[in-house]
Amino acid sequence: MRMTCGAIPSQWEGTLDDGRRFHAHYRSGVLSVGLGADVNGAIDNGQSDDALFCHEVGDFLDGCMSYDELRAHLAGLLAFPDDLEVEGERRRGR
Repeated sequence: MRMTCGAIPSQWEGTLDDGRRFHAHYRSGVLSVGLGADVNGAIDNGQSDDALFCHEVGDFLDGCMSYDELRAHLAGLLAFPDDLEVEGERRRGR
């Protein structure tokens, strides 16, 4: 998985085991997640009624989320491997 933007919005892209593309977007306190055949389809689905997840999880002025926070919000919907490396994310303490 790759973090494509760190803040305002925080965004991630990846590919699921079944080949579908994944896109997560966090801005203005709203986390939306879409799946699709390609990244553009995943983005479109994340912004529609077909979103896998779309909820207000933070304050309206918030647009910064870590991978660990993303993973916690999506627990039960998507399984992320414990050893998953997130390309592009700066970990605290590094």
